[in-house]
Amino acid sequence: MNFPQFLYRGDADLQSTRKLRSIWPGSAYGGLLTNLSNSGSGLEIFARPMIDLVNHHVAIGWSKTHFLSFSESRSRAMEFSSADTQKILEKVAPNEQWACSLITLEASRFIDRQTLAHGIFKCRYQGRIVGGDQFLSLPESILRALSNEVSQNSLIQILLINVVGFLHSIRGVELAEAIHKAEKDQEWLVLPLDPCTEVPGELTSKLDDGCISEFECFQFNVQA
Repeated sequence: MNFPQFLYRGDADLQSTRKLRSIWPGSAYGGLLTNLSNSGSGLEIFARPMIDLVNHHVAIGWSKTHFLSFSESRSRAMEFSSADTQKILEKVAPNEQWACSLITLEASRFIDRQTLAHGIFKCRYQGRIVGGDQFLSLPESILRALSNEVSQNSLIQILLINVVGFLHSIRGVELAEAIHKAEKDQEWLVLPLDPCTEVPGELTSKLDDGCISEFECFQFNVQA
């Protein structure tokens, strides 16, 4: 199974359910929030089989999902950035007014990768290296350094799922809809594995941005 160098996430967050404009890679609080942050149940990820969770996210739709979707295809991710409206997007600077984003996850940032099952990998990477990301501005770098006080030795853990590969390995379960959607989107899922500091016994709903190499911002072209 080929492991992609880059994965892409197109993100509009039109209803601001995940607060993308206040907590985004490169900001003072850099990261990405899953919809678990939107009053989801932190225990649900432990209560159901992984296949049920993935099928719920991909085929049915999970409004309080613990996963973040990425794609091997930059062009498909860009379609999600425009919320599938086919509007033309105009690239702008992160500190300007922006409507949507394209987020690039870079696999070379993983320090190690462990295969847990077909299509499922446990990965670790260095969290929030201040000054290591080119899209940071100096004031934001300083804010992050002061507010987070992050140890340079801390490693972030995530579960990374190749949805198509994982679904094809399952037998005895009707997964045609999920497979169709996952193949169309070339979909991978990211599940943050670190514990939630605010709620003992649950996982965090925030993906640390140490695995993100680029955060591109766009505005809808009103003339399109």
